[in-house]
Parts: sequence; structure tokens; C-alpha cells
Amino acid sequence: MKIGITGGHSELLYDMIKLFTRLGHEVVSIGGMPDHKRDQLENCSHKRHIHEIIEKEILKYIDKFDDNHPPYITGNPERNQPPIYDWMVDVGLEDAIREMSEEIDVFYGYIPRYVGIYYKHKPMIWQFIGGEHGTYRDAARMICAEGGRVVCHSENNAYLLNNEFPTIHFHKDPDEWCGWNGDVESVFYVANALTFRSEACHMETFLKTRIENKWFLGGSQNDDYGPRAKEYPYDEYKQMMRDCRIFYNLGTAPVPYTLSPIEAAMTGMPVLTDMYVHYPVNILPQYQLPELLGEGCLITNNKIKIRTLLKTKWGLKRMSGKARDNAIHHFGIENVSKKWNNLLNGMNI
Repeated sequence: MKIGITGGHSELLYDMIKLFTRLGHEVVSIGGMPDHKRDQLENCSHKRHIHEIIEKEILKYIDKFDDNHPPYITGNPERNQPPIYDWMVDVGLEDAIREMSEEIDVFYGYIPRYVGIYYKHKPMIWQFIGGEHGTYRDAARMICAEGGRVVCHSENNAYLLNNEFPTIHFHKDPDEWCGWNGDVESVFYVANALTFRSEACHMETFLKTRIENKWFLGGSQNDDYGPRAKEYPYDEYKQMMRDCRIFYNLGTAPVPYTLSPIEAAMTGMPVLTDMYVHYPVNILPQYQLPELLGEGCLITNNKIKIRTLLKTKWGLKRMSGKARDNAIHHFGIENVSKKWNNLLNGMNI
């Protein structure tokens, strides 16, 4: 089967390409891949030029309707806002989308703007990661009506789609994410543009919990936090997961879980969080990380507690083992691959 993967988070695209090729499928990556990962993937071609053309029109669509999160798939008749597919047709890109779709058996996507562009030409698998737009329920039914499938990335956001669809978690490879040693007595945080996204990424928690000269912040656009904050190259980022003693999950509200705490836990790094404290009551049920990681995750924002944990590397061994075991159980590529294989086989393509 030839699977077209639409644009999005480069790490997630890498993970999905790795999974689908592992199952024996050929993959066409529309959104492109980071240069440092191209050589690591087999059976994957790249259609960056089409992605760039589409992306320019997406930006015009967003600017036109002054909304970073418009109802891309369904449109909004009250604002005379067409579905994004209709917009692409009106600007003359239908042939480009059709040409792209001709060599594809099924599309995969998780970002609504890309899902809405491709789902009418070939079956689309939409991995729903959450959101607060009621139109998503209508969008999911529209995709299924065109022969596609919808899956949720968490049990805790399935209710947003009336619990009508199954759950398949994101995944990581335990052979790639492994080897925690905890030799560096520091807490590792990960967030992109933490100041700009202060509310969603809980900047207040970062400032409250960091211990002087015993922290590092990974992610882009964090220059205002000094030399301990940087965007780590991929291999160096993985080494930070092995070396740092504790991972503190700042998260991205209201998503139930993100990739970095899964990478940390699977590597074997104990995970701390206090997102239960910060999540608004109306979306609190979505947050799932402590539930999934069990004894590998501790809820605390107490700096004294964190300082004590940092000093007891060997005392963290049991927590490390639980974090890795639970991460592999819920997010390991072997278990998750079985669910994807069943879904793809059931589509009869």
C-alpha cells in the first residue's frame, strides 16, 4: 500500500513514516522531512514542492478569515468561510491535489488543514489529537463518508468526538529511546517558544520549579532564557534524555500528552509534572500522562521535593524502570504497529 503522509510536526512525521515502512508499506511524505533524518528512512519519497505550494494558500486562507484555528474541513457558513478544499479548488489547485492523489492509496494526517485538503480524493486516516471546535465531530463524519477512518491519539480526547472512534496512541521505538544513566544532576524541560506560548506551555511552572544551575530547556525560540536553553540537534537531544536525571513535563494544554515526555519515559528518565494544577476544570479530564506512566510519573511542583529527588540518583532507579515499562506498553512501536496494521487491513484498499 502507498501511504501519503501530510504535513505536520517533523518528529511525528518521522515516527509515522518509520512505522508504516516497518509494516511493509511505501510512503510518500508530502510535508518533507528534516535533512538529518532522510537517510534513516527507507521506502519514502518526498513531495516538498507540492507542500510548499499548498502552504502558501493555507496562509492566505488563515489571513483571509483572521483565525489561526478555523474549521478547515467543514468551513463556516455564518462567516461565508468555505471549507479549505473548496478554497483550493477556487484558486486553481485542484489538479495539483488530484495529481498528488493519483499515486496514493490512502492518506494519513493529524492537522485539520491538511486533512481537509486531501480527504476527498483518496481515503484519509485522520488521527485526532484534540481541540475545542464542535465542527470536528461533523468533520470526522464527513471523512468517514468519503471512505476514510478516524482514530483518536488518546482515550481522553475521544469524548470530543462523542466516543465514536477508536484510539491509537502516538509511538516511539524503544531501541532508539533507551539508555538513561542520570549522570547529570539536572532537570530537563522541553518547550518551543515558552515565553510566547506561556499559558499553554505553563511558563509559570518552569519559573517556579527550576533550580539554579541544575536545569536545561530544550526547544526553539527560547533565547531569552540564556545559554541553558537551546534547540538541540537530534542526536544531542537524545543524549540529554539519557544524561539528565529528571524530566519535567510542561506540556501543551489542552493536549492529553505530547511527544517529549514519552521520549523521556521510554529512555528511562523519571517524569515530573504539575499539569493537573494548571489545567482549567473544563479540559482537565483530557490530561492523561500520569495515568499512562503510572509510578514512572510524579505530580509535584515543590522545589524542595525536586531538589531532594535530584540528589538521589539511585533512589530514582525504580521510578525509571516503571517509566520505561509503562511507556513501552502504551507507546512502544511494536504494540502500536499491531493496531495500525489491523486498521489498514480493515480498509480493504
